[in-house]
Amino acid sequence: MSRDLQRWIGTAAEREVVRGELLRELVLRTMLHDLRGSLTAVRGWVELLSMDGSELPGGLVRSVEGFAQVVQRYGELTWPGGPRPGQPSLQVLLGEGLGLEVGGLDGAAPVDGLRLAAALELAAPSLVELLVEPHEQEVLSVLRVHGLADQGVSLGITPHHDEVLGRMAAPDPVLGACLLREVARGGRGEVRSRAPGTLDLVCRVP
Repeated sequence: MSRDLQRWIGTAAEREVVRGELLRELVLRTMLHDLRGSLTAVRGWVELLSMDGSELPGGLVRSVEGFAQVVQRYGELTWPGGPRPGQPSLQVLLGEGLGLEVGGLDGAAPVDGLRLAAALELAAPSLVELLVEPHEQEVLSVLRVHGLADQGVSLGITPHHDEVLGRMAAPDPVLGACLLREVARGGRGEVRSRAPGTLDLVCRVP
């Protein structure tokens, strides 16, 4: 691998570090999602308890509001993950850099190349395609990742923190598919699945 290409996808050790960062992002976002659901339920009970006009203990109200502030503060965290200026084409980045089969259009990925390479190295897909889809008044750039385990696709779409945490000790392709969710979100996109064994990283083209 050339030194210039290594600058874009990092060394094996650097990709391992990035996978750890992606995993922390995934766990935090997943836990925040679960906490928001719990917060909604707790607020509902607090409102129900106060419907008869009785005054609730001040500590209870303060605790709920403090909980809400923590969730809001961490929910506003963002991580950079858009494509870097001058990033090489997907064929060069993944085909030459990681030896993955690449198809579709010839162009750069809509996400950070190092984060993408780190997740795909673990996910071990059979094919990665770059596509463009018109959508209403905008254009969507789609990275379609083929050959993923069904469980990886399912967790990538709807991650559960207990299952994610259970895979931390021995990372596998299922966890790699989950990390693709954070790769897409870093590029201000989202993940979808339109066919068995595939995940689409969908990003808006500026």
